[in-house]
Amino acid sequence: MGNYIYKCVSLALESYNEEGFLVNTVNSYEKILNDTAKDGWDFVKVDTISFVPSKSNLNLKQSAVTENTITKILIFRKQMIETNENQTEINFIFNESKVICPACKNEVSADDIYCENCAYKLK
Repeated sequence: MGNYIYKCVSLALESYNEEGFLVNTVNSYEKILNDTAKDGWDFVKVDTISFVPSKSNLNLKQSAVTENTITKILIFRKQMIETNENQTEINFIFNESKVICPACKNEVSADDIYCENCAYKLK
């Protein structure tokens, strides 16, 4: 499991008895999901926040809920890619092992039969 960063997008919905309410709500969800997916965010879940007035012992007035506003919170996440700025790239170059002529200590190829410098027979 990797490290993630999270993004929350709120969508306030006012419930009313209109036929287009459901269509508008679906279109809003779709737009938010597509916009965030373009930026590489993965959808996690939806949370609902709604206002419910509580009756307090100190409040003697009757309160009526006049607003039917519901807020949906869409939660997205993106995996963090850990990079080390001080990291340097290491390139390995593998060379053939060096072969040294025993007579003149000159470097010779592994395929040579004779040393080109002193004509010593290598093989």
